[in-house]
Amino acid sequence: MHAHTHCDYSFPSLLGIASEAVSSVSLDLIEKYFRKVRDYHRAYMEGKDVLEAQSLLKKVKSHRRVPGSEN
Repeated sequence: MHAHTHCDYSFPSLLGIASEAVSSVSLDLIEKYFRKVRDYHRAYMEGKDVLEAQSLLKKVKSHRRVPGSEN
């Protein structure tokens, strides 16, 4: 998003803004994306398709309910 809002869409400008854009991403966010990509990669290597991988990796939003259950 940083590059999108600060670049004038020329290649020299993009080169100049790239390092700023990369440094604006927090390490925490990079780690979260890495874990998500790693988990999808593992699911695909096990032969899962996209829908199976998504349901397998879906976050549980409540510790009080079993995922997919009513109430």
